[in-house]
Amino acid sequence: MKKIFWILILCISFSMMGQSQESDFFNFYKGGNKYKKPLKYVLFDISAGDTKKEVDNKTYFYMGGETFIFDSKINKLDTYTFDNLKKYKLESPRSLTDSEYLYFKKKIAEFQKETKIKLPIPNSIPLSRNHKYFKIFVLEKTNKNTLLKHEVDWINSTF
Repeated sequence: MKKIFWILILCISFSMMGQSQESDFFNFYKGGNKYKKPLKYVLFDISAGDTKKEVDNKTYFYMGGETFIFDSKINKLDTYTFDNLKKYKLESPRSLTDSEYLYFKKKIAEFQKETKIKLPIPNSIPLSRNHKYFKIFVLEKTNKNTLLKHEVDWINSTF
């Protein structure tokens, strides 16, 4: 009975560790502590002026002055019913840059407190052309009951 218990515990721990990917984390410098990226959800809405462009295996979402890229070779795509939209806290694409800057300042302050290493905090927004501090999902309504959840990379088109 003990063997079964320990095997079960081992299997559960491996499955939990296997759920996190390297892209779910960021660090401030090579070899430094890894921090889990917060999840952010944005809704693709054609009626709000959002556009989408497909080139090769990539889909470009242009929303609120920001560009999000879905690469079918790298990123995940999930399908849900539209009823699942209620469980996501949607963010405005326009406010993501400010949210990222505030999150970055908070994490830098925590990092400096832990390590006593001073890092410069940039005064300009956006922080960089490629945003690595949030894990972004674009939610796209395809028909009356289907919702596509695209894991995307965020590049700033207002840099």
